[in-house]
Amino acid sequence: METLEETVRREVAEEVGLVVDTIRYSGSQHWPFPSSSLMLACQATVKDDKLEINRAEIADARWFTLEEVMEALQVKMMPSKLPDGTLPVWVPPKFAIAHQLIQEWVQEQKSLRGS
Repeated sequence: METLEETVRREVAEEVGLVVDTIRYSGSQHWPFPSSSLMLACQATVKDDKLEINRAEIADARWFTLEEVMEALQVKMMPSKLPDGTLPVWVPPKFAIAHQLIQEWVQEQKSLRGS
């Protein structure tokens, strides 16, 4: 059986090839699909920023600047694909724990910058 921290480290390594350095629990959210589950949300730092995406585990992963994330937070509906076939950066709705994690990160980054 794994601890939460072991699970975060394993999942991040499996999905994007990153070694997690620090982990901080952030919150949880009920997830009803496919059967009742619990999503746990954590903030983490990594030792290196080179992504090695495991496409069998996850469709895509990218790094974003604070400015890109702040701009994405202003988009209210999931956008359509761009002419080149890519999707613009989009943040899940406010009720999603992913949105809450992103908001936390933005506030921390702004605090670190003194803005």
